[in-house]
Amino acid sequence: MSTYTLSRRVPWLDRWNEPTAEQLIEALKPHQQKNFNRIISALDEYGQLERGLIWYGASWKWTLHYKVAGSEGDEASTMCYIVPALETPLVSMPFSVNFVETLPIRRLSKFIRDGIRGAKCAVNFHWASWTPGLDNEVGMLLDLFKRKYKFLTAGAAAASKE
Repeated sequence: MSTYTLSRRVPWLDRWNEPTAEQLIEALKPHQQKNFNRIISALDEYGQLERGLIWYGASWKWTLHYKVAGSEGDEASTMCYIVPALETPLVSMPFSVNFVETLPIRRLSKFIRDGIRGAKCAVNFHWASWTPGLDNEVGMLLDLFKRKYKFLTAGAAAASKE
């Protein structure tokens, strides 16, 4: 007689059951867990950002979306997307042309520059992505988050004064 075993789906792949951010990160390898927990905790500290969990279809599946609080969630107000893919988890950032012009490209690390230079452009936004594997790469991304946060919140503050 055969026994039936219920296989449990990985939370990132299960479209019908919304996971928590912690469940998504737990499915990653230990060094990736550490890196992505560090990124998430740093982003959660920003006061004007809110985190959402969205199903993005066949490629990104369950994805964490960070945007400026109170915004409609378009790319202009998006800080980043965190895709906890099991094989290659990544951080993706949409950049407007205006933001890229404010960056000191030559002073940025090669890791960040390569992500920006290799970014695909669609509808006036450059879509850069990185897979941080080392602690210093996470630090470089955190520096870029800080720059983008200042850019986004300065724009939001200017818009609210008008």
